[in-house]
Amino acid sequence: MADKKEKTKVLIIDDDVTLGAILATGLQLLDIEPIYQTSLAGLQSVVETSHPNIILLDVEVGDSNSINLLQQLKLYAAGIPVIFMSSHVDAGYQSKAILEGATAFLKKPIDVEEVAAYVKRFAYVKEEQQDAASTIAIANYTFNIQSRDLFKEGEKVCRLTSKQTQVIKLLLTHQGETVSRQELKHELWPDGNDSDASLDNYISQLRKIFVADKDINIITVPKMGFKLELS
Repeated sequence: MADKKEKTKVLIIDDDVTLGAILATGLQLLDIEPIYQTSLAGLQSVVETSHPNIILLDVEVGDSNSINLLQQLKLYAAGIPVIFMSSHVDAGYQSKAILEGATAFLKKPIDVEEVAAYVKRFAYVKEEQQDAASTIAIANYTFNIQSRDLFKEGEKVCRLTSKQTQVIKLLLTHQGETVSRQELKHELWPDGNDSDASLDNYISQLRKIFVADKDINIITVPKMGFKLELS
């Protein structure tokens, strides 16, 4: 007996419960598996446990502008296409979304069959498209999460080590917030064989890499940890 083909999974994030229910029901009828939530709370956990093939995200969820969260989203959803939807579509919104790395921008009210067409088109992106979707902006730099290559103005600066990458990803995920030493050490050494001196060394290495860019500041928070601030 042949294995049953796994359904395409679509993560829908929209605080409009009525629209969410319509989309979820319509996609189910088209043999697409919807995963629906009404807020951005716990989004990283949802992505990492449900493994969606594509994300359908409302521009305004609660008080948040989701476009501004796209760079953070890429840190744990690298390679997953993101389609934005909004009832307030203007050229500025669309341009910003596409520049930030969105796959497409749909105007509400949403037609389920139109969404399904986009899903079928983009849910299984080619390797080179995944590579592009894995690139995030860090101030004046671009960083490819998969290859760990760091670029500035199209020129390769360096390739970060796996440990440097783990540190910068965690700081970016909590940009503007203090990340404790304990959290960083757990990320780097989950087996508990951690080292404050080694952590300080990785922080120092990253500071040297970004030393020429005044828009990137890795701040030491005494007795607590570190904080990444981008101007």
